[in-house]
This record gives sequence, C-alpha cells and structure tokens, in this order.
Amino acid sequence: MDPTQSLQLLDIMDPSPSGWWPLPWGWWFVILECFFALVGLIWLGIWLYRRHKRTKASLSVLEHHWREFNDHGRPGDFLANVNLVLKRHCRTLGLKAALPLSGDAWGAFLKDRLPKGQHGDIDAYLQSLYSPRPALSPDVAYQAAQRWIRRLRC
Repeated sequence: MDPTQSLQLLDIMDPSPSGWWPLPWGWWFVILECFFALVGLIWLGIWLYRRHKRTKASLSVLEHHWREFNDHGRPGDFLANVNLVLKRHCRTLGLKAALPLSGDAWGAFLKDRLPKGQHGDIDAYLQSLYSPRPALSPDVAYQAAQRWIRRLRC
C-alpha cells in the first residue's frame, strides 16, 4: 500500500448541525394551526359572551314583565308581553324571519328552533295568546318562556 494514499483518508465526521432558522415547513404548519385555533377560540368566546349578554337582557325584560304582572295581574297582557319578549329575543339573535310570524307559523318557528323537550307548552301558549281565558297559567308561561329564551337556537 502506498503510504501517501493512507494519509488522505480522514475519519468519519458527523455533518454540521443544522440551525433552527429557517424553520422546516412542518413547524410553519404547526404555527399556523395554533394561530387559527387561537383566533377560533377568541371568536367563539366573543360569540358566547354576546349570546349570554343578549339572553341575560331578554330574561331581565321578562322578569320585569313578570313583576309587573304580579303587581297588576292581567294574564292576557302578561302572555302578550311574553310574546313580545320572545320576538325581541329572536331579533337580537338575528332571526329576523321570526318577526312577521304569528299563529301557527310562529309556533312552527319556535318548534324548529327549540329542542324537542321544550315543545310541550308551545301549543297551549299560542292558544292562550289574546284569549280571555288562557289555557296556560301565567306562571307556567313564565317558566316556559325562561327555558325558551335560554334554549333558542340561532
């Protein structure tokens, strides 16, 4: 063997370590996913906060009408005010299609937007509206309206 050729062989060396910049595409993908998840969580939080605020305002107005009914005591007026509060709540939720509805169409709209467990009092409530002898007592209507306002879906 030629001694000059053995001098040219070097030891096996590790490649130089790569720097952290620029990031590989996988890290960019993870960063973008985290960004969009954060934006989505912030949007969801704002949406839930606004929905809760609207629901709380509608329940406050309903409570006001309930106290007014307890002071003056006309069931027909209270049920009409419940109807008004429900329509205002629909308007605040952006359900403007509900505003011109009345009668069976209004009942069908409520049934579409409420869970099936909440449908029980809707028909009795609609029959009691503007009736001299309401089929639904005001306290049952008050409790049902509270549930409807909390459960109404957009």
